Amino acid sequence: MPNVSHQSTIAVEAAHDTPRAGESASPHANADTTRAGATDVREAMMRDLSHEERLLMILWHAEKMTRAEIAAVLHTTAEQVVNMHDMIIERLRRTVVTG
Repeated sequence: MPNVSHQSTIAVEAAHDTPRAGESASPHANADTTRAGATDVREAMMRDLSHEERLLMILWHAEKMTRAEIAAVLHTTAEQVVNMHDMIIERLRRTVVTG
């Protein structure tokens, strides 16, 4: 079973706070919009998702684990992981758009 360390979580949080390739550290309209969107999603994840849901998102998107690996960590099936992921994405989209 894969082990998700505290350092992985810190690395995910740090990655959200640093400019990505093609982004400059200085603010301009496009980067501000992109960063505001990422901030909104991050805030919605922390506010609206359970620990298990946040873990699923980190394992899927940041750790790039397979559905089967995530299922083993969460003690569920790969199919249920996909269903949970789809529901979480839809909830986050609604929250951020209407937020």
